[in-house]
Amino acid sequence: MTDQTAKEIFDAGIEQGDNKNTIVTEMILKGGLDVTVALREYMAFARDSGLILSREEKDKSIVEVLHEADLKTKEGVEAARDALTAELDVAPSTAMNYIRAFAKENDLELPIGQRKTFATKEEVVAFIIENQESSRSDISKGLIAEFGYAKGTADTICSHIVYMIEYSNQVSA
Repeated sequence: MTDQTAKEIFDAGIEQGDNKNTIVTEMILKGGLDVTVALREYMAFARDSGLILSREEKDKSIVEVLHEADLKTKEGVEAARDALTAELDVAPSTAMNYIRAFAKENDLELPIGQRKTFATKEEVVAFIIENQESSRSDISKGLIAEFGYAKGTADTICSHIVYMIEYSNQVSA
């Protein structure tokens, strides 16, 4: 497929009001593009047509919003997060990542808690080995209580590591 064909698919999709996923899917199915290439083409066409900001424009918007923000109060940080979310059409978590990076670059202390840091792999494995006689449910509850994991994360970690331990015990027996 040529760039012209990809551009035609993009333009037709925009004209019809299709969303990104629909347009990229059309580039893949009708245009024969690889997924990665289709996404790259879509992003390039969207930037060129002004549908999305370039990296430089995005960085400029972030700086403008955050220079105006009161990052000394929790309410100010939340307002900045909401402003970035609306301005850049990003998730609130992404907006918070931008705020944290801006604060770090400018040696600012934010009035919000830092991200949770979880245990190391070694600590989790040691905990599970110490408690391997317990049920998976109890080990999962222990991961939540001991390390602050969310239930789904604790269940997944427990399942994977307990499986590896059980498999290791079978192989060595």
